[in-house]
Amino acid sequence: MLIFENYALAVIGAFPAEKSATMLRIVQGVWAGGDDWMQTVRAKLGWQESIDDTIRNNWVGYQQAARKQHVTGSPAKFAMMFADAIAPDATPSA
Repeated sequence: MLIFENYALAVIGAFPAEKSATMLRIVQGVWAGGDDWMQTVRAKLGWQESIDDTIRNNWVGYQQAARKQHVTGSPAKFAMMFADAIAPDATPSA
């Protein structure tokens, strides 16, 4: 789930750049792959690059819903919700 949460955070611009090397090591430890951990995640899960646009659009919708409820939309909460939603269907490709 950590990989999925950090993926969403990276897409919406809320992932700290200084953690990229750590995330790369984690992803490579799980799935091997190259130097782009996000590309490796997409490849292993069979995601198209358009998943990033989908995540960004969902982030905008999440923020709009939060504003309507007069609360702040938390990037961390959004990322957890994303990870919870996709985890059951996130099966790595061979």
